[in-house]
Amino acid sequence: MKKIPLFLLFGILCVALVLSIVNKLFWQHDKQISVYTETGEIALYNESYALVVGNGSYTNGWDPLDGVPEDVKEVATALEKHGFTVTLKTNLKKADFNTAFEVFIRKGKGKDNRLLFYYGGHGYTEINKQTGEESGYLVMVDSPMPMTASKMDGSRNVSIRSLAEGATQVEALHVLYLLDSSFSDSIFNFRNRPQPCTVQDSVKYPARQFIIAGSANEPMPKSSRFKAAFLDLLEGQVAEPVPDGYVTGEEFGLYLNHHVPEYQHAQTPQYGKIDDPKFNRGDFVFVFQGGKIPTGNEKGWLKQIVGKDGAKMVPILAGEFKMGSDDRDAHPDERPVHIVYLDAFYIDIHEVTNAQFKKFVDANPEWSKKRKASYHYGYGNYLAHWAGDNYLNGQGNHPVIYVSWYAAMAYAEWAGKRLPTEAEWEKAARGGLTGQRFLRGISQTNRGLWTPVGIYTPNPYGLYGMEDRVWEWCFDEYDYYFYKNSPRENPIVRGNNMQSIDGFINTKRDRVLRGGRRYRGYVRIAHRFERRPKAVDPHTGFRCVMPVIP
Repeated sequence: MKKIPLFLLFGILCVALVLSIVNKLFWQHDKQISVYTETGEIALYNESYALVVGNGSYTNGWDPLDGVPEDVKEVATALEKHGFTVTLKTNLKKADFNTAFEVFIRKGKGKDNRLLFYYGGHGYTEINKQTGEESGYLVMVDSPMPMTASKMDGSRNVSIRSLAEGATQVEALHVLYLLDSSFSDSIFNFRNRPQPCTVQDSVKYPARQFIIAGSANEPMPKSSRFKAAFLDLLEGQVAEPVPDGYVTGEEFGLYLNHHVPEYQHAQTPQYGKIDDPKFNRGDFVFVFQGGKIPTGNEKGWLKQIVGKDGAKMVPILAGEFKMGSDDRDAHPDERPVHIVYLDAFYIDIHEVTNAQFKKFVDANPEWSKKRKASYHYGYGNYLAHWAGDNYLNGQGNHPVIYVSWYAAMAYAEWAGKRLPTEAEWEKAARGGLTGQRFLRGISQTNRGLWTPVGIYTPNPYGLYGMEDRVWEWCFDEYDYYFYKNSPRENPIVRGNNMQSIDGFINTKRDRVLRGGRRYRGYVRIAHRFERRPKAVDPHTGFRCVMPVIP
């Protein structure tokens, strides 16, 4: 057998080494996370690292969690598909945990990197008897139960505070803790706050975020719905809250907070950011295949769409908000303040205009002024400000008024839309703010009704005239006592089927009006009003919404 010359063998080894280095460089490049806009590619993260820890085989009094090892394997696999370099560890004692976490933090250093820490296992909350301050712990497998010790054994368990404070020292853009456990800690900030407007804003600032499966005293279930719901969204088994090709940490928190209790009533996930202004302005981002983001020129956090009627619309993200008012001027029908969850929807940025309504009338002659001037369709005053079936010269861009609820419903059906529910209207009007009585204060409400739409300052969602132009019709029937027993999810009075508005012309019950017109006592965001569906006047118009459908 012939021998391979030494120089040739050396050459082969050199080529192999070069190929190995090149392959590694390409592999590292593939880990870079980017999105695409009309102006080109934008890099979000340089590298992504994840540490996944599962503790299930407890030996000192804690109930075993037999499903955890398999759960964390599934999570690790899913994260690898999303570009993370994953380290998986199971059944750790504190020394082993500390070593793994220190290596994880050290590897993840880099101002453009993202780090994700996932933990499945028991948690515990210790309360300071003097101050009432809560301190959370991740329970390691050899830890004794607190009932058999004077307090939680810090030498055997991992303090949440030490993890969070350590994360503020690392040079990484975003750090996200996903903790499939139950505990509480005062370091975390659960306050309600507006969401970032664009993904550019999300990645511009650092973030140290957390999502926890349950709070103190909520038991750990044998089968984790938290893990299942997280993977459903991460792997595309369910629709994104807004179908834009990416999901933020805030969206994941909202989704898990809403969906986990549907299957696991003992747990309600909590989410938020570390209570530090240096680390609570950004937002962790997961990018899905084909993800595109807005260029930053649009109002709201997604690109506007245009409806069939030519109206510009912006999306309102799925999630919770506080509805109603308990302030000194609140009427009984606005009480109590209550939490409402809404699915995502698009809404017109301003009221339907005369020109848009004219297109509807031209396409539907049965809704012409002459045909609908009867008492039944508006006390004989339907479109009273028009000259025949046309608006006055120069008023095409003014809000259409003198329209009944019937006319607004018919227009919405023609445009492939619907009227907003009362809850949708209030969430949109609040613009992501909490506890506001007025969006801009009373001083700007003394405006003429007959002025063009979109000429005054919009609210934070990019919506014009929500609280100080005309009253706006809502889909709902009016119920004075509805807030006392309102459903938590997508509430609407006797109108659960939002897919069909057939037969609306036969509706006789009072409908909801929102908006306030110009009157000082009415421009509060939470103010409710009711009118007969055939009512028309010079102060009432409407705008439309559409569901967000992937």
